[in-house]
Amino acid sequence: MKKETVIQKKFMQLQPFLNEKQIRLYAATESVAIGYGGISIVARSTGLSRKAITKGCKELKLSLTKEDNIRIRSKGAGRKKLSVVNLKLKKSLEHLIAPATRGDPE
Repeated sequence: MKKETVIQKKFMQLQPFLNEKQIRLYAATESVAIGYGGISIVARSTGLSRKAITKGCKELKLSLTKEDNIRIRSKGAGRKKLSVVNLKLKKSLEHLIAPATRGDPE
């Protein structure tokens, strides 16, 4: 069997049980085991980006703290609150609600 086929089969079996960081570390481990050209082979086999695999390689080399192991994403990652993105949103919503409809409708 070709290396790519073996990696692809292993990845398909493991992927449902891994989070983002674990997937990166698995891919990085496979690429390091292959050696030269490993990142390209693993990227083609798994569909992961070369950038993600390279990041996983760097993470393997670094000694990680317990806090890093708990968090999957970096602090501040994810969507920003709409009120932060659109500063006029709150004012626009308040304008839509007429002063007469606030409180008791009777």
